[in-house]
Amino acid sequence: MIIASEQCLWAIDRLSREAWCVSWEEVSHFGQVGDGVRVVVFSQTGLKPYIFQVVEGHEIASFQALLTMEFEKMGNTASNLAELNESSIPGNEDFEVSMSNIPGIKTPQKRYIFGKCNNERKRLASTVKDEIDLIELCFGRIKKMGSELPNYFMNLDEEAWTLVSCWGQVFSGLSSRRCIAASIINGTGEDIQIKSTKLLEGGSPCYSIPTREFDSDHGVLHAGGIIIFFGWSQQPSLLQPGNVFMHIETNAFTAELAHKKSRDVHAEAFAGYELGFLEKSYDDHGWWAKYWLLIRKAESRDVYKKISSSSV
Repeated sequence: MIIASEQCLWAIDRLSREAWCVSWEEVSHFGQVGDGVRVVVFSQTGLKPYIFQVVEGHEIASFQALLTMEFEKMGNTASNLAELNESSIPGNEDFEVSMSNIPGIKTPQKRYIFGKCNNERKRLASTVKDEIDLIELCFGRIKKMGSELPNYFMNLDEEAWTLVSCWGQVFSGLSSRRCIAASIINGTGEDIQIKSTKLLEGGSPCYSIPTREFDSDHGVLHAGGIIIFFGWSQQPSLLQPGNVFMHIETNAFTAELAHKKSRDVHAEAFAGYELGFLEKSYDDHGWWAKYWLLIRKAESRDVYKKISSSSV
């Protein structure tokens, strides 16, 4: 039994009475696969597909019509990114994003699940004394990377996760602080101008950690380049909640990202571009958030793309 409420999508097994429920903002997108409908959901370890098989063909149209009612609340439905729509094999428990046709990527990349490494606990290097050491070591490794590497996306995803995973070791106990790692892939085939990055709420600057395809003098991310933005909160207290809210503005899109599921989280691509979340992962206790976004050229220049995400 499928129930679509204003806030959530429910699937209830009539025999076991077991219920599955996700908020609409946790849904990335959906589509028909074979004799069923695939609903792709954001999870703590990346995108995960759920296949709902049907007995009669007309039920597919009915189910999709039900989902379409809450179309605008989903994270990626409006993006139309081929990397998302064509990803994975129906029935496969993983949802690997196809990365073979992104302009500017010099070496073909294998399908990959962004967030796949999030279960792996990273150890803080003995040479790291504080948060600046952690960022500088990460910066030194990433600035040597380029899209000619065969495991370009996997290596950078692991670097983003290293920042998040080791953060709890730099600031622990009563001094714990929340953090955000947001990574941008330039798949437009042209330069992107990074206009502004800052924390609207937080206790740090918004640090930029780019690959080789970045011109720091002019703030330009070249085609195929990736840049990771990282920032953290003030120490939470009775008077200070310790929130983190990051603002990113480029000539192709804007994004506002929080350290937890929030109605204020959203990203908008400007006319001529498409933007999609490849990962939107959160700590269960609200200590970190990790995002991967892909920006591409739209098929039509006059198409205005907007994606939004929020939580109940």
